Amino acid sequence: MRFKSIIFSFFIVSFSIFPLFSQNQGENTDERGMAEGNLRQNSWSLVIYRPVGNGDINQVRCWLKIQNQEGVDVTYDVAKASYEWVNGDRVKSYNSRPPFSSVFNPNITSPLYKYEKSYYLSGGMAMHLILKSGKYKISFYTPVEKTNLFETENPGDWISNTFEYDTQNPAKVIFLCPTANENGFYNGGWWLDYKAPKFFRFTIPLMQLQKAEINE
Repeated sequence: MRFKSIIFSFFIVSFSIFPLFSQNQGENTDERGMAEGNLRQNSWSLVIYRPVGNGDINQVRCWLKIQNQEGVDVTYDVAKASYEWVNGDRVKSYNSRPPFSSVFNPNITSPLYKYEKSYYLSGGMAMHLILKSGKYKISFYTPVEKTNLFETENPGDWISNTFEYDTQNPAKVIFLCPTANENGFYNGGWWLDYKAPKFFRFTIPLMQLQKAEINE
């Protein structure tokens, strides 16, 4: 009888400790994931999603720029980035890469890639940023020589608005879309917003008139 009591006590203690042990293991795994550039949804992680656009606009890359409050470019000092192809067909074709639970496709596992050099977005990509704590000015730009000869009324670089971001009061996801003139033609610019752009078969660009209303 005494032996049975000892065995029972052992199981009680084991089940009490196991959740704590599992929790600590999970925390260590998350920390390793941050070091390796994997996604961890906390106050230092941010997803920037550029939905698929119409036609060749998807091939025009735009590059991330992060500035501190003094206006100094600190992109590669304060951030580590990986990316996901949100488009389902692209996701399924890369199953050999390490999977993770997609923010945009929660019912499937998606590959998360490390950037080899610079941090950029094409149409259909979501950037996953791990940021150091602080307040930042986030923007995107496309140098004129990188526009792939995409003709617009803008003869210079394509530059987005600036999005003020604070890791102590964060948005989990912000969206990037191209801008367009009053006739609906792409006019060589980008728009960052916490609101998702309108979508009908492909992303509808932010019209010039809408942009003026927002700035007011």
